[in-house]
Amino acid sequence: DVRVIGRYSGFSDDKTTGLITGVKFATGNTNANFVNGNPLDAGLQIGTGSTDIILGAYTSGTVSTYGWFVQGTVQHAISGLVNEASGSYRPGDAYLLNTGIRYASFGSTFSPMLQLNLVHREYDQGSSVPSDVFTGSPASGGNLAYLSPGLNVRLGGGTSVYGYVQVPI
Repeated sequence: DVRVIGRYSGFSDDKTTGLITGVKFATGNTNANFVNGNPLDAGLQIGTGSTDIILGAYTSGTVSTYGWFVQGTVQHAISGLVNEASGSYRPGDAYLLNTGIRYASFGSTFSPMLQLNLVHREYDQGSSVPSDVFTGSPASGGNLAYLSPGLNVRLGGGTSVYGYVQVPI
């Protein structure tokens, strides 16, 4: 699926606080099968088949030689997948909270970073959502937490690249 996201940073003079808005479009494949030919569960498909709205906010700052940020977003499906062969499916709402720090005095080219990523996802809905065999509730949703160390590299001319390794905790 493809996400188109915009940021508005005009709430403070230093542009460190803002809003996030966006739309996720249903562009990914929703027809993949297991090796035995049975349809893959809707929640495991590459695409969700849904169009979602994304809303959030962020702020950032510095303390001594450290930079920090906090960002929260909510993703809500406004339309779901309806397929005669596989049934209906609508992903549960997702609530994301990301916070992190970077060490700015490591040098002018490299900045080590560390993030904490928290995700709460509501149950998926629809006839193609599998149920837990013991509880009968949908076998989806849940809480996830990741610790993500990373590195930012300044290439020059206002260009930087960065990468993270997301480790479940």
